[in-house]
Amino acid sequence: MCGLLTLQQLFLSVLQRNLFIVPFILVILSFDPVQSIACYSCVSVNGSHRECEDPMSANVPIYRPCRQSVRDHEGLFYARFCSKIKGTNQRDGSTLVLRLCSMERLADVPTHCGQFSLDDQLYTGCVATCTRDWCNVSVPSPKVDTLELLCFLFILFLFH
Repeated sequence: MCGLLTLQQLFLSVLQRNLFIVPFILVILSFDPVQSIACYSCVSVNGSHRECEDPMSANVPIYRPCRQSVRDHEGLFYARFCSKIKGTNQRDGSTLVLRLCSMERLADVPTHCGQFSLDDQLYTGCVATCTRDWCNVSVPSPKVDTLELLCFLFILFLFH
C-alpha cells in the first residue's frame, strides 16, 4: 500500500505543479489518430486467385494502414477508400476481380454497375467503393491508453 500511496502522491504532485498540462492532455486525447483504412488486397484474372473471387476467402491479405502513391508526389499516403472491381472484358471475355485501397473514390456513387473502363479496356460489371475497414466492418482505431498517459507524465516529471 505504501508504494501505491507514494505513486498517487507523486502523480498529484506533478499535476499540482503543472496544471497547464491537464488541458493539454485532454486536447491530445480528443484527437483521433491518423485516419487509415484497412482493405483487402488481391487480383484475380480468369479465376487465377481463387481466394479473391466471390465468395472471398479469409486468406486474402489485409493491408492496414493501406497506403498508396499519388501521381506527381513522392512517398506513400494513407488511403481513404477500399474498392472492389469485378467485371468481364468486352473485347476478349476475360474476367477480373480487384480488391484494393485507393486515394480517390472510383465512382460518383458507392456502387456503380454497368460499363466501365480500366486500363483502356471496356468492362461490364460493378465498381464498389467504401470508406470503412474491409468494406463491411468498422473497427475503431485505438486512442492513447492510460499506460501511455502515465509514461508521458512520468517523463515530464523527470525533466521538470
